[in-house]
Amino acid sequence: MERFSCMYRVYLEDTDAGGIVYHANHIRFFDRARTEWLRERQLVEMRKQFNYHFVIRHIDIKYKRPLRIDDELNVSAQVCSLSDTFFVAEQHIMVNGKVCATAKIDITLIDGATMRPIRIPPELYVELEKDRKLLDPANAKSAQVAEPAQA
Repeated sequence: MERFSCMYRVYLEDTDAGGIVYHANHIRFFDRARTEWLRERQLVEMRKQFNYHFVIRHIDIKYKRPLRIDDELNVSAQVCSLSDTFFVAEQHIMVNGKVCATAKIDITLIDGATMRPIRIPPELYVELEKDRKLLDPANAKSAQVAEPAQA
């Protein structure tokens, strides 16, 4: 398994009158990449099978360089931490190998029927942990959070 990233282009609709991407539109690029990441990891199918939804509970974005019309963006998504009730995705937007924005996004799960928060199911936890280990394989064991409680 490799770290996930995908490419997007900045279009006129993404920018302000000066051709710079409006700050809130960075979230759209992060969301698109995170959705593709979930799809590639087959976690969308798992979500459908077990009837839960991913819900954003917090976003921390750092803007480092402007994104401009016609830029080709390389947007990555990766689990950087994990507990039994939520995980944190770390994302980067890069242009020509330079980091333009970073985000840490706390994601929790809710039950599809009750819309109430739930623990991360063990099957999903295992898949998220595999992805987290890609961030720093040497320290993956020491940074590991306790296994989720069995429901």
